[in-house]
Amino acid sequence: RLNLIGEYNHYTDSKILDENKIRYMFDGQCFYSLTDTIGLCQFVWGMSWQLYGPAELLKLIKFGIGWDTSIKELLEVGERCINMMRHFNAREGFTKEDDKLPERVFEPLPEGPGKGTGINKEEFNKAQDMYYKIAGWDEKTGIPSEQTLRKLQLDWLLD
Repeated sequence: RLNLIGEYNHYTDSKILDENKIRYMFDGQCFYSLTDTIGLCQFVWGMSWQLYGPAELLKLIKFGIGWDTSIKELLEVGERCINMMRHFNAREGFTKEDDKLPERVFEPLPEGPGKGTGINKEEFNKAQDMYYKIAGWDEKTGIPSEQTLRKLQLDWLLD
């Protein structure tokens, strides 16, 4: 079902955060941002798409407001929202240093089926850099690049 919003290779080892997974995560965030923007419930339109999926969303938009669009175009709506939020946060002083997880996330699980597994901090930092690159953000600051803002027709934010 991943290919409903983009082209993804088969996943590698579940413990590795590779570019394929980061791309899916970014596209997923764009999809969620889109659903927030048009007022849809993420529990119904979530990434598992058990009730409704991208195809139904295209029909809803076409017959609801008359916009004959594509998944790619809808993901760009979500991407624009994410970049506007990111730009606003940067203007208010947020930096890459604010994109951190609590230290306990990096500790191995003490029990259960995943006992002993955890998120490797170094891999997480590499994945974060990959995410910024995919998003078109500066990898050192986490701020959307001028090129990204122009591509998304958000160059008015540069004024």
